Amino acid sequence: SLGFSNGDVLKMYAIEHGLITIISMIIGFIGGYIVIQNITSMVFENTIYSDVALISISSQEALIILGLSIGLLLLTSVLPLYKLLRMTPINIINKE
Repeated sequence: SLGFSNGDVLKMYAIEHGLITIISMIIGFIGGYIVIQNITSMVFENTIYSDVALISISSQEALIILGLSIGLLLLTSVLPLYKLLRMTPINIINKE
């Protein structure tokens, strides 16, 4: 930690947290879509609704959901970083 400022350590943790959260969010969106499609096809396989999409999301709604998710990501990552701002770099590294 010699030579690092609080800003450098803060950037390091912010980037790490952001990347982990974005990757898990993408995996969650893709996994959720696949699971919902599989459940829908199994449940409505032999019914009159087999050709109808149960969940229909427009591109505008998808962008709103994505925007809300990114907003929550920023909120949950920025609040803990305020606590790190009050610590010295060596205390931050020792705490981890």
